[in-house]
Amino acid sequence: MNERQTSNPEPTNPRTRLEIACFTLESALTAVRAGADRIEFTENYALGGVTPKLEDFVALRKTTEIPVYVLVRPRGGDFCHSELELTQMEKDIQLFFDHGADGFVIGCLTPDRQIDITANKRLLKAAQGKPVTFHRAFDEVEDYAIALDQVVELGCSAILTSGAKKSALEGTERLKSLHQQAGNRLTIIVGGGVRSENIARLNSALSANFYHSACITQVGGEADEQEIKRILELLNT
Repeated sequence: MNERQTSNPEPTNPRTRLEIACFTLESALTAVRAGADRIEFTENYALGGVTPKLEDFVALRKTTEIPVYVLVRPRGGDFCHSELELTQMEKDIQLFFDHGADGFVIGCLTPDRQIDITANKRLLKAAQGKPVTFHRAFDEVEDYAIALDQVVELGCSAILTSGAKKSALEGTERLKSLHQQAGNRLTIIVGGGVRSENIARLNSALSANFYHSACITQVGGEADEQEIKRILELLNT
């Protein structure tokens, strides 16, 4: 029997889409008003995102029908997770699944910066066929080509990546390579410093199907509604 887990594919849509990383309920509600295509719901920007509070997700779920993917990560720091942490992540996925999450965002690595096949399989199994994005832990792997094929084989529907650079703009060449290698097997979501002032340049170079941004324009602030609208405008004109 093939042990590969299969997630639902990303929906087909000819329009370039924008996912907003929302670290608070307020930011998520702003993203909904601004017309975002999808929300990655998380909390604690300073830690790079951790599993959000269930009550915040439930409140968000009641307000919108746009897809909401939940980031499942028990702590900041590295992406090597203990048995206790993995068990908690499985429970969290089940909990958010039961309350209507449209998909999940995960990523586990081994201490030597490889894709942790066993750990990620457990989390995809917990997702029960919901689409799963492998987050920017991907940018820390040793061999990107091998890692991409492993993520495909796991059954993830997408990889969020900056091309292993501080920003997507800096990682343009690797993003091109990853997109070519991925083909139609999964979606490469371009993230990392994506803003209205660089989205036209990025899109001209990459013609990606999906971009990802927090759209935070002030230190310690929330998602900026006008910034979201501006990026959408620039992507689809």
